[in-house]
Amino acid sequence: MFVIWELNDAHPGVDIALFRARNFSVSTLAMALGYGVFFGSIVLLPLWLWRRSSYPSLRSAYPGSSPRGFRPPPDS
Repeated sequence: MFVIWELNDAHPGVDIALFRARNFSVSTLAMALGYGVFFGSIVLLPLWLWRRSSYPSLRSAYPGSSPRGFRPPPDS
């Protein structure tokens, strides 16, 4: 809907013709994928660790627990 609106408007807010340029399209796609990975690592990974891997809530949110991989925490 947004794309159709912008293509038919006399003064569009976003010039959709920019996406014809290959460099612009590829860089926009790369930024969107990078943001998706960032969102996944910051928001979704702690939720997954908490819900599926039986990490305690505070341990799943601790950034030091994520780079170790997906193994369960050691028994203490």
